[in-house]
Amino acid sequence: MYSWQALWRNFISSGFDLPRDNAASNRIFFINLFSLIAVLIELSFLVFNSLAANYLAASIDAAMVVVMTANALLLRWHRAVNRAGIILIVAVAVPLMVMLLIGGTQNTSIFWLPVFPVSAYLLLGKKQGSAALSILFLTIGFLSLLESFDLVDLAYSFISIRQMILSL
Repeated sequence: MYSWQALWRNFISSGFDLPRDNAASNRIFFINLFSLIAVLIELSFLVFNSLAANYLAASIDAAMVVVMTANALLLRWHRAVNRAGIILIVAVAVPLMVMLLIGGTQNTSIFWLPVFPVSAYLLLGKKQGSAALSILFLTIGFLSLLESFDLVDLAYSFISIRQMILSL
């Protein structure tokens, strides 16, 4: 029978038997921990958004729970650490961009943007983390450009988006 500590260690390492100071084991730790935290947060958002009749945001939350759970399971089964990190970052970036459009609950979703750079570097390393951050900034810039031509309607003003980007 497993002790709670052994169960936690097995979960957080995805069953890998790597030394603690290995960079890959750190990435596995962050992928699993971030996935667990994200699933718990998204489940709470799913409940709150459903109760508030914000069904679009609730459906995004439900999709996030499924993707995060599937990604953690795929990491355990296939042991593809880099792919799991990329899937996790994409799973965070796509809802962030959707939330720029719809605003989330009372337009508070912009406050989740600062989570992205830290997550990108922890999960992907310097090179791929910088690439992910560049793609995020370019996408936000593109959406802002589309809004300036009245092709999309963002939930936030250009000034709010600019200030949030500059604070990252």
